[in-house]
Amino acid sequence: MPAKAIVDAAHVAIAAVHGLEFLLTWNCTHIANATMRPRMESTSASVVM
Repeated sequence: MPAKAIVDAAHVAIAAVHGLEFLLTWNCTHIANATMRPRMESTSASVVM
């Protein structure tokens, strides 16, 4: 995510740390983006143990 998307990054990080299976968002720019999704899924999968 770009540096200007710190709030979006926090949203994803909090969901990953707490092991949430779903993240509901209307943010198609940074979070619900088909290009970003695989990167976020692989990153969050490594956080959840």
